[in-house]
Amino acid sequence: MRSIATALATIGLLVGLAAERSRADLDRRGPRELDWDSSRDRRLAPHEAPIPGTHDSGSYAITSHSEWALTGKNDFGKLSSVPGFLVKPTAARWSRTQSKPIFFQFADGIRYVDLRLSNEPDARLYIEHGLRSATIDEVIADVALFAGAHPKEVLFVDFGRFTRASTPAAHATLLSKIRGSLGAYLVPASTGSSATLNQI
Repeated sequence: MRSIATALATIGLLVGLAAERSRADLDRRGPRELDWDSSRDRRLAPHEAPIPGTHDSGSYAITSHSEWALTGKNDFGKLSSVPGFLVKPTAARWSRTQSKPIFFQFADGIRYVDLRLSNEPDARLYIEHGLRSATIDEVIADVALFAGAHPKEVLFVDFGRFTRASTPAAHATLLSKIRGSLGAYLVPASTGSSATLNQI
């Protein structure tokens, strides 16, 4: 068992290293290929411009081994108490609507991401869609990485559906993480909803 766990940990480390290298290699393609948004008519307000987005954008990390999110226990009801090997493969296929991490979605031209948050009993904030996906830290790091490398691109990050277990402390933690990693890239509320892409 220990050798299997060691092998899985090694595979996980190699996959993580490969993903980091892929992010760096992709980012080297430069602004001509990845900064498409900055080349369109920027006199439009965001609500006037088509914004390509993904649904349940943070669900890419869901697998048949993912833990049930609090919403999943409600959505799947009694099925969530059935042994995982019987129901989770199907639940994971239903829950995972994206296959790429947020950085790569942005690199593919997506500019709006839909992130559903859950404050789970282990006191960590996850992206969820029935099952737990990536942590909020991983997702925010991807947003910051792309935003820092492509400052002319306007990214729309929708943090929504914070589960019923959300608390003032969980909200404060989320805001702290957003401000800490993305503060330099945030558009001030004073900009207003009628601001054009140029003004943003």
